[in-house]
Amino acid sequence: MSQIEANIFNACNEDADLIINSTNVQRKYELLFLPNTRYTNGEASQAMQVPRYKNAKMIRDKDAPEANGGGCQVWLNTRYVSKAFLPPTKQSALDVFRTFEQEMAGSNGEDVKTPVSIPCRVIPLARTGDYSNYMVKSTWQLKITRRNACALVQDIAIT
Repeated sequence: MSQIEANIFNACNEDADLIINSTNVQRKYELLFLPNTRYTNGEASQAMQVPRYKNAKMIRDKDAPEANGGGCQVWLNTRYVSKAFLPPTKQSALDVFRTFEQEMAGSNGEDVKTPVSIPCRVIPLARTGDYSNYMVKSTWQLKITRRNACALVQDIAIT
């Protein structure tokens, strides 16, 4: 961990402030930090509720890749990470008649519509009597504006 933190700092002169772990990697690091937990009146100190490495908060992600006894870690500098919404994919022949694309709009509660630039697809689902269900589908991904401010570590032993 010290080597990754040093590599990021040397590359961009800033520290990563968020570490995203796969589930078992997070568990492994929590067990490493457990002996350093301070107990007051039978409760763990608030500082140990969320593990940290230097100034970076460590969180877990259930969708992070983890296979063959190895997990992953993503080190991010949140000043250089944002969301990018992707345009809807080309519709299949089966979806053409069931879906429509629409720009989302918000409201302030007084019938004033505010356009929101999130491309999405509205898909009608099963209908029960007068009740209609719809699914709103939108795709987004992380957009990194400064590559050397982030890092990915794979194949971390989780046993």
